[in-house]
Amino acid sequence: MKYLIGITALFILAGTGCKPQEQAAATPEFEFTVQKTANALSFKSVKGADWKELSYSCKELPCEFALDNSGLNAKTPASGFAISFKLFAHEVDMTSVNGTTWDNLIYACEDEKCPFRVTDKGVFGI
Repeated sequence: MKYLIGITALFILAGTGCKPQEQAAATPEFEFTVQKTANALSFKSVKGADWKELSYSCKELPCEFALDNSGLNAKTPASGFAISFKLFAHEVDMTSVNGTTWDNLIYACEDEKCPFRVTDKGVFGI
């Protein structure tokens, strides 16, 4: 009986050591601030983007555009994060295309000026 338990333990340990371990793809870290003013959004990179400051103005609401680590509506594929934005009068909807731990975020803006921060982890008020 003692040998049976020892052999069973050996098989269990050997079996766990032989299985390949899957590693989750690392999400690139990024952070930027957003200032909503009427029909426009201004962005300032804190980390993880190739740009320092950008802005996007809509002729009318709602409007949609894409932002990634290379810039606004970049023609080159994003190597880090990519987010689709939809701007409404009182909210900003964000859908992750690549490089985040979230899928969809909505940030409500009651005032005309509405600052917030977006990271690979989510959205936060300032």
